[in-house]
Amino acid sequence: MKQKADYSYSIVDKAALQQPVSKLNTAMIKVIPGQFSMGANQAGLIDARPIHLVDIQSFKISKFPVSEADYALFLTAIGKSAKNKNSAKPLSNISWDGAVEMINTINGALGESFRLPTESEWEYAASYGNKHSYPWGKYIGRNNAVCKNCGSQWDNRAAVNVDSFSPNSLGLYSMNGNVWEWIQDCYIDNYESGPNTNKAREFDHCERRVIRGGAWNSPNEQISSKYRNASLASYSSDVIGFRLAK
Repeated sequence: MKQKADYSYSIVDKAALQQPVSKLNTAMIKVIPGQFSMGANQAGLIDARPIHLVDIQSFKISKFPVSEADYALFLTAIGKSAKNKNSAKPLSNISWDGAVEMINTINGALGESFRLPTESEWEYAASYGNKHSYPWGKYIGRNNAVCKNCGSQWDNRAAVNVDSFSPNSLGLYSMNGNVWEWIQDCYIDNYESGPNTNKAREFDHCERRVIRGGAWNSPNEQISSKYRNASLASYSSDVIGFRLAK
């Protein structure tokens, strides 16, 4: 599926748009090149096989998921009404198509190069520096994230502020739990065809896009840095959001 064309550039208040974009740029973390083993052999992760080496080139990724406050600033800049202007909860109820349209609007108006992370970039960043299922260790523990049974006061209730828990070793918040995150790649139920670089897997008539990270209502195993899931690109839900990459 090609990214949706955007036709709202002419109504964008570029001066107003600078504020949220400057905020988003400030929160980008540069990821150095490296190689890692992508995938897993655990039971229930059949679509994460085979494990394969991936060479990652340098890229940038957002420290936080796009928040409701970020989106409110964006809407205000394009002349639309906005709610939750001070909310640090992750933006949700936005489809893959909607996320890409927002990105295209910003890029077209200000010459930015934002995009969604590829699946290999997301897993590399989420599992940075460790081989465990979770960034904090081998086991789910307690109060390390919000999910269905993560031992937090918010479990299975709702998303929480993007900085509610400690970041991973790369300094990224809310990679595991809280809300699923849209990924650039089309979903394929195995790794037989890669990826072995930063490149996203794309094909014609792609209806389902990858989502990663799990959400506030996900079972423990789904918030693993290795767990894969997918959704229709046109689908929106209160458990799916996104973060930016460059």
